[in-house]
Amino acid sequence: MLIVAAVLLLFCSLLKNQEKVIVYFADSYCSWQKGAIENANKLIRKYIPKKSNFDDFSDKRIMEIQKKLNRP
Repeated sequence: MLIVAAVLLLFCSLLKNQEKVIVYFADSYCSWQKGAIENANKLIRKYIPKKSNFDDFSDKRIMEIQKKLNRP
């Protein structure tokens, strides 16, 4: 959470001298407001079920999943 706050502060400081910039923040637990990330999560869940332990997946397997998901 601290990293998110730091990124947000950096983002806001970069925008403070800009005019007419509109920033929208999605509400927590409102998946319809976060279409891109929810779609990515859905694709990841095809290979890695919820509550999975990443220690159960080899680096090679993660790279295979990543390669499939990062299609052109």
